[in-house]
Amino acid sequence: MGDLKTIVRLSIALSPIFAVTACAQYLDRKETIYFGAGEAVATDALAHTYDPWPVHARNTRIVTSGERYGAAVRRYQSPPQDSGNPSTVINVR
Repeated sequence: MGDLKTIVRLSIALSPIFAVTACAQYLDRKETIYFGAGEAVATDALAHTYDPWPVHARNTRIVTSGERYGAAVRRYQSPPQDSGNPSTVINVR
């Protein structure tokens, strides 16, 4: 029984090595420098694909009020004020 466990462990340990060697042989026999070679039609089709986003979506300079953002930061940093009204949070157990 001990010999069987040793054989199983050895085969499990050596199986990744055999898999990697098979991949290495495949890559050695590949006749191109670049793995995507031969995909010129697909590459050209991708390069000429219509951009679905509108032009104004690329605008990163959004004009806004700094006062509004300052107030939001102050609300975020300050602890919540107790208004005396019951809380709307319901704890379910």
